[in-house]
Amino acid sequence: MNLPKSWSNISVSQYAELKGLDASSFDSVFDYNLEMLSIVTDTDINEIEDLDFDEMTAILLQLNWINREPNKPINRNIADLHYIGLQHLKVGEFIDLF
Repeated sequence: MNLPKSWSNISVSQYAELKGLDASSFDSVFDYNLEMLSIVTDTDINEIEDLDFDEMTAILLQLNWINREPNKPINRNIADLHYIGLQHLKVGEFIDLF
């Protein structure tokens, strides 16, 4: 099992899956943690269920960073282009978008 160290090791699809998890739809916090761990490690949930409780607790402690949202500033430059925001577009630039 490969444990990610930070948000930079999480793919967009994994992040989307994590955001889609609803804790209230699980029977217990333990089941929620199983699913979350399965997503971030890209491991079958059956393999995670086979882990010893103490081992799983230690793994969850290593993943405490997952309780904080990723903090990354938006890069407004792509190659030689610069994002100016929709509110600053001229009519011609707006039409070019369509």
